[in-house]
Amino acid sequence: MLCAAGVGTFVVGLTIKLMPYDTNYLGETIRQLCASHNCAIVGFIVHDRISFAGVIIALGILYVWLALSPLREGRAWAWWCLGVSGLAGIGSFLTYLGYGYLDPVHAATTSELLLVLVAGLGFAYPALNAPSGIASLIVPAEPIGIKTRDGLARLLLLAAAAGLFLTGAAIMTIGATFVFVPTDVDFIGAQARELAALNPRLVPVIAHDRASFGGALIASGLAIFFTVLAGMRRGDRTLWWILLVMGAIAFGATIAIHASVGYTSFAHLLPSYVGAAIYAAGLALGWRDYAGAGGRR
Repeated sequence: MLCAAGVGTFVVGLTIKLMPYDTNYLGETIRQLCASHNCAIVGFIVHDRISFAGVIIALGILYVWLALSPLREGRAWAWWCLGVSGLAGIGSFLTYLGYGYLDPVHAATTSELLLVLVAGLGFAYPALNAPSGIASLIVPAEPIGIKTRDGLARLLLLAAAAGLFLTGAAIMTIGATFVFVPTDVDFIGAQARELAALNPRLVPVIAHDRASFGGALIASGLAIFFTVLAGMRRGDRTLWWILLVMGAIAFGATIAIHASVGYTSFAHLLPSYVGAAIYAAGLALGWRDYAGAGGRR
């Protein structure tokens, strides 16, 4: 469901830009919105939505692997990883309601995801291997440290995952409070109060996108962190490749859409560049041990 929702958001963002219920809520067409501030408002909305789409597609891929591999084998850490990440993400998505914009499709999808997640976890719990407590999340699958190549690779991936979580928390907080950072204002060419004067419903729509993107990053950061910590073992090719694909989709979509809409502020994109570099370094350093010729599968 996450992958499908992400693909749908991605297609909409690249084509019609906004859904009909968005424009109905705003009371303006895309053409009318583009008439203000050189279409930067639409570009800003699109950049948030494409970035969000890339993250949830990547997260959906990891969830599928967690369900079909470690959870199917009864590994408790995978059950808790899905639960903690999924509930954190779903809960954080709801912060956008503080601005009063209820996206009907987003709300319906979030409700369905919650039901599916709870039902799936409920069915899977009886088959978990002991010990099945939440402490399984923080038991390293293999030793971690800077003295070995594979240990350093995992440390770098854990650092990148922690960065995703912290970035998501910051974006979600911004989305639920003052909405824009200075580089956003520079790109759009207007403060939040000016946009509110232009159309009082613009800020709620943008805040909704900001909070949603932040929630997706939080869920992804948690899922990657606990998967790398508790589930990444030398020679497990499948997981290494999944992490590679996830990074390419999530970081690639975020960086590419910024370039596409002309939002190329180095200061704004610096966290993405640093996160992508650390993540790529971890994967590259772990290639031989986690995906090389000695891989188990």
